[in-house]
Amino acid sequence: MAERLVGVTLPSVVLGVNGEDSLNLRQLACGHPLVIYLYPGNEGAPVGSEDAGLMDAVQHRAFRDHQPDLEARGYRTVGVSSEGTKAQTRAMLEGRLTHRLLSDPRLQLAERLQLPTVTDGEVGRYRRLTLVVHNGYIVKVFFPVGSAARSAAQVIAWMTIQGIG
Repeated sequence: MAERLVGVTLPSVVLGVNGEDSLNLRQLACGHPLVIYLYPGNEGAPVGSEDAGLMDAVQHRAFRDHQPDLEARGYRTVGVSSEGTKAQTRAMLEGRLTHRLLSDPRLQLAERLQLPTVTDGEVGRYRRLTLVVHNGYIVKVFFPVGSAARSAAQVIAWMTIQGIG
């Protein structure tokens, strides 16, 4: 799947943003290089699935902590899940995040790019995946994400090898 997506134009999808109306992901990606990490989210998850929420929080903090290094390389970070904007606002406040979390409850991005998802009961969720986007094109895909805690460091290591920044 990763090779299939490299070179593909990031589609124009309008996603919900905490504290704002909405944001067109393609327009954002054409304005700035992006690292987009997709995560399952925990809102509405069945009882006993707390691990997803814990791993989400770990991944959010990892990207928060690596944000200065990504910004020094010219990249912005956004997280995308199927969670609603209220749950994402809560996650941003609890994790003291410095990057945006975008809400895609209809999994539009997954549909347009044929990204892997999973269904918990009736709720569709993203599988963990990271996209590096430059000039509106996907240049790298990290899937599967073996460790939510190390996913940001993995992106930085790849950028270093590629001579980015």
